[in-house]
This record gives sequence, C-alpha cells and structure tokens, in this order.
Amino acid sequence: MEEKIKKVKVTVEKLPKSKVRLTIKPSQEDLESGIDKAYRQLAGDVVVKGFRKGKAPQTLIVEQLGEKLFTRGGGIMMQELIERAVIQEQLRPITRAEVVKTDGKEEDKNDKESESTMSFTVEFAIYPAVKIADLHKVTISKNDITKAKELKEKKNEAITEEKPKNKKKSKTSEDKSEEKPEDKAEGKPEDKDKIENAAVEPAEIFSIESYYSGLMDQVISLSEIDLPDELIEAELAEHKRKLSAKLEQLGISFEQYLQIQKKTEEEIFAQWQEEITFSLKEEFLLAEYAIINKLDTSEEEIMQAIKEVTGSVEKVDEEQYNYVKLLLTKQKAFNNIITFIEENGTNTNSN
Repeated sequence: MEEKIKKVKVTVEKLPKSKVRLTIKPSQEDLESGIDKAYRQLAGDVVVKGFRKGKAPQTLIVEQLGEKLFTRGGGIMMQELIERAVIQEQLRPITRAEVVKTDGKEEDKNDKESESTMSFTVEFAIYPAVKIADLHKVTISKNDITKAKELKEKKNEAITEEKPKNKKKSKTSEDKSEEKPEDKAEGKPEDKDKIENAAVEPAEIFSIESYYSGLMDQVISLSEIDLPDELIEAELAEHKRKLSAKLEQLGISFEQYLQIQKKTEEEIFAQWQEEITFSLKEEFLLAEYAIINKLDTSEEEIMQAIKEVTGSVEKVDEEQYNYVKLLLTKQKAFNNIITFIEENGTNTNSN
C-alpha cells in the first residue's frame, strides 16, 4: 500500500517565463523531523571527551554539534518539503529550487501539529505551458503544396529505383578488400545523401526545406510557449562547452574561433540564442501536440528504426530505445501538423 504524503501548507505564485514561487510554512513536526534526521547523520562522527566516538549522551552530542545540527536539519526539512509540495501541486520542475527568502522561527515545541512562524520561499523554472495555435490560421499557397508534393515524389522514386540496383550489385574480392571497416559497420553517409537527393536539384532541396521551416515558423510564432530564461542559458552554456571541446581537439581556442567568425562573444551568443530558442520551442510544441493527439510509436516501429541504423536489435538499452521513441513520435507530430496545414490551412491563392 502506497504511503500517503502528508499535505504541505504552501502558496503557489506563477511568475513570468514559466517560473513559480512557492512559499512554504513548515509544521513543528517538520522541523523536529529534519533535526532528528540531521542528528542521525552527524552523531556518529562526534567525539566527546570521556566517551567513545558517537557514544556520548544525546544532550552532549547536540551541545557539541551546536548550530551545525540546526543548519543541517533545516536543509533536510526544506528539501523534503519542496519535494512534497512539487508532488502535491503537480508541478514539473526543470531547474533546481533556489531559496530566495527565509523568515521566522519555530514556535510551540509541545504541539507537533502546530505551525511554526517560520516560512521559506523558493523559486524554480517549470516545464513551459504550451498553447498550440489554431493551425487553420497558418497561411499556405496551393502552388507550394503542389511543388512540395512533386519534390517528395521525385525523392521517393529515386530511392525506389536505387534499391534494386543495390541488391543486384555484387562486390568483387578487390572491392571488398578496399571497403573500410567503419563503412561496413555504419554505412557511408554520402551514399544515403546521394539516394535521398537523387533527381532533385540543390536549389529545390533548399526550397522544400524552406517550405517546411516556413510553416513551422508560423506555427511557433502563432503559438504561446513561454520558455524559462534558465533553460535557454543552460543550453547556451552547453553549446559553448561542446564547441570549445571540438575546437580544442583542432588546437583552436574559443577566442580564435571568434576572430575567424569575425564576431564578438555577444554577437555569437545572440545568434545561438535565436537558434536555440526556436529549437526548444519546436521541441516543446511537438511534444505537446503528440500528447494532445495521443500519438505514440509502437515497439515494432522503434526496433525497425534502430535496425535500419545499426543493422541489429540484439543489444538495445533502455536509453537508446526511449531516445528513438521520442524522435519517431515527434516526427509523427511534425508530419501530422504539416499535413493538417496543407489540407486545412488558410490558402493564399498564390499564382
């Protein structure tokens, strides 16, 4: 039987940029529980003259620990109350809670159910609320729809024609000896590109990509997605870290990279921020669309996708499985959105 979580006295205040502020009032029982847990954590290491380590009477150990006991106990209590409040209020944090204010002190020690005069306030970012736009309002021209359809048909025909050729083609022993192990294991990326891009001019490829991104631009701009600043800042920092690591392998510093790009750090960060903001908004929007429309990906689809990439499904760990599932589900959401707009969007009647 599940243990019932005791209710927390908490006030929830919604802040801009998908942040919340929680003001929590602990009970006397909460305070004593935190101190008790802190005592059990610390007592074993306390040395009191005349007693073996950790074996002195509790009153002497408490006296020896002093303020450290109450500081540790307060920290334990606050962390537990925050976790309980998050569950109670059904919040979805994406950053750690930051204590912004503490106030008051404990009150009646004889009444464990009584409230203390103490309270503390924390703030943290939560999973952003997403209000998806009315897709009927997205504008699209019939000419663009027709052109996109023709280009997709060309690519599909090119892939269909290429497959039989690959099956009939046999390698000589000389060809096999020249094959690189990494090509055999992973396949050549350039071969995949040739198949996908066959019979399609570069200008047309850019056109169809612009077509899709243009529609998603509209969907995102018409939707309401209030990203937390902390999330964007974290993504920027991670992007810089990964880039710096790659540059270091090439013997280039980040400062040298900026000189090559002829941009200041502020300018490059502004560029990244725009790209990261769009990417995050698209990610949250597709995830929300998939939830609302109950889109899911079957195990068969997931394993097939993994097999196409790795050639085997014998060793698939949970992380890999869930990652592929997420990608496929979001791709379904993207395809459904594009199809809906093509069929129901606002036609601009371009000629």
